[in-house]
Amino acid sequence: MTKTLAALAAATALAALSACSTNAGIEYITELDAPMTETGPFYTDVEAGDIVYYNPMDSITVIYAPTSSVPTLTTMGEVSSDLAAFQNLPDSVDMRIERA
Repeated sequence: MTKTLAALAAATALAALSACSTNAGIEYITELDAPMTETGPFYTDVEAGDIVYYNPMDSITVIYAPTSSVPTLTTMGEVSSDLAAFQNLPDSVDMRIERA
């Protein structure tokens, strides 16, 4: 079953992301069980604090440090708390994302 980003956002007030793993100390990534049917718009400019869907890997990425961008990201939201908290997390964590 595929989901659109709008359906994911509308379906629940929070998302539970299991087995998020860090990538180069700049982001946490988790692969989804099924791909979303997202076709864009895609963005190339992301900033620390962005929560994005990465289409080629069907993954949700929480970016917590400056990074370069790729042309296949769809912005889903942003982290509204202090990003410094990510610096002390272990390499693999479970996360909960809630709507503000």
